[in-house]
Amino acid sequence: MTLRAPVVCGLAFLASACVVRLEEIQRQPLVRALFFEGSAREVATCVQQRLGAKLVSDSVPERFVVYDSVKGMSARGLTHYAITIAAQNNEQGYAEWRIMDPSPPGYARTPLSYEATQLIWHPVEFCARNPSRIGAARARVPAAAGVEQTIFGDDYGENPITESR
Repeated sequence: MTLRAPVVCGLAFLASACVVRLEEIQRQPLVRALFFEGSAREVATCVQQRLGAKLVSDSVPERFVVYDSVKGMSARGLTHYAITIAAQNNEQGYAEWRIMDPSPPGYARTPLSYEATQLIWHPVEFCARNPSRIGAARARVPAAAGVEQTIFGDDYGENPITESR
């Protein structure tokens, strides 16, 4: 019986060490960002429903965070993600994607795979530009067609590149 308490405390400590908090994800470098026209609430709700993730409203009005863990994706470059969706003004907003890299601190980052990008970021692009999402907000169309977005080189913040799709 005397061994039970230390074992339970040890297991509780190990379990808490494996938990990634939302604040930790939000401190990570930006991976992708895009701007859209319309309601941040509508885009956030659409993204949350498409990803089946958690949705929290930030302390700032019209700022939402969609986040979750992704099981089995560590070899593809992420274990957790957070997408911040916020209004810049009454008619425009932005979305920012941050991830937790599975590599331990001090090691080279695991490259973010195309599959992981399609799984997580594609629904954000869809909700930002699709007129059939909840409500009637429309994505801003720069130059050709699509959503103006910035891809942060290597998906980790080096060599920023701006592209339009």
